[in-house]
Amino acid sequence: MKNHFSVGLIFFLFITANYSPSQTGWVTQSVPTGTYSLTSVYPVNQNVCFATAEYSISTENYYAIYKTTNSGDNWLQVSSGSGWFLKNIKFVDSLTGFVCGGLNRLYMTENQYGKCVFKTTNGGQNWNVVFNLISIPGSEMEINDMCFLNASTGWVSSRDGSVLKTTNGGINFAAYYTIPVFKKSAVSFSGNMNGWVVGDSGRVAYTVNGGVNWTVLNKLTTNHFKSVVFLNLYTGYLCGNNGNIYKSTDAGLNWTLQISGVSANLNSVYFLNPDTGWVAGINTVLKTTNGGLNWINQYSSTTSLNSVRFLNSQMGWACGGNKMLYTNSGGVVNVKEISSLKPSAYKLYNNYPNPFNPSTRIRIDVTVENPAILKVYDNLGREVITLLDKAMKPGTYEIEFNASNLSSGIYYYNLSSPNYSSTKPMVLIK
Repeated sequence: MKNHFSVGLIFFLFITANYSPSQTGWVTQSVPTGTYSLTSVYPVNQNVCFATAEYSISTENYYAIYKTTNSGDNWLQVSSGSGWFLKNIKFVDSLTGFVCGGLNRLYMTENQYGKCVFKTTNGGQNWNVVFNLISIPGSEMEINDMCFLNASTGWVSSRDGSVLKTTNGGINFAAYYTIPVFKKSAVSFSGNMNGWVVGDSGRVAYTVNGGVNWTVLNKLTTNHFKSVVFLNLYTGYLCGNNGNIYKSTDAGLNWTLQISGVSANLNSVYFLNPDTGWVAGINTVLKTTNGGLNWINQYSSTTSLNSVRFLNSQMGWACGGNKMLYTNSGGVVNVKEISSLKPSAYKLYNNYPNPFNPSTRIRIDVTVENPAILKVYDNLGREVITLLDKAMKPGTYEIEFNASNLSSGIYYYNLSSPNYSSTKPMVLIK
């Protein structure tokens, strides 16, 4: 009887382990937004992160700023008010941060428009308006994005076509324009002199003198651009509507269209280094680990995500609507532990199913708690994606690889750890 019970228990545990539901690399955090819609997110350190939100009722705009001090386990509203809506938040250190936004409401019988910059110098406890401009009647002029090099020097981009610069922490802003003038959605600077702005109708402009003068490129597309980021003087990325992602390797003089694999509008792009980055937009989060050569769809939902930001290669947030997403695995599908028993040797198993479309599972045995790296390469030996890159305790694990954005062909997956390396082929057939 005892032996039958033991065998039955082992069988039950085996079935439970093998059929436990796998988890995505992104989880939803609870933010008490109410009717607010989240517009941006910015991590300061591993514990502290901020987010902005907005909503409109009738002729009035309302805003809110949220903060977490425990990596998003709890979010609290630390500031709110009326009159403005907020589009973006960024910090230059643990105490000094900026928020930008605008105004769009009916004033008496005329349209009232404006733009504003808020600032905190005490870690988000208090926020003060350091810049605002209101026009009655007016046209679109809200500030959608900003780039601060430090607590003193920064630029903001505006829908009225201007790029504003401050060298005294927001006390004063000087306005500069491009010719032809176009609505600016985003701005990025790699230093005091070199900067880039993108905006409506596929427009890109660059400056080499700190924003005083701008050179406008020929239209790359008719789609609107939403976000831009430069990692250094030469390498930059931008994204926009209809799945558009572009890359430049010559300081923004020329841009190459990347194959994103989606047709959704993309609202935010962020890169940790020239190879590893994320893009978020309507119903999707994409990731690349090879400089945009391949993009893997990490998350699908029914939410339009407005912002994505990472603190390091593992920890990041994305937000939009009433949804706050968080990952501590770089957005990669979480590893599912099959067994905690110590295997006799390191092992990389054949993936299953193989051939596959579009997903397959890769199982590994880990004998010593060491960093384990699992990468996928194409037939030319180019890295497609990093599926795993962290220390693993002894045991057996399974990782799901979703290749929905890749074309048919032979791919290779490699598991490497101190004193171990193994590579196996797999076939994607669509």
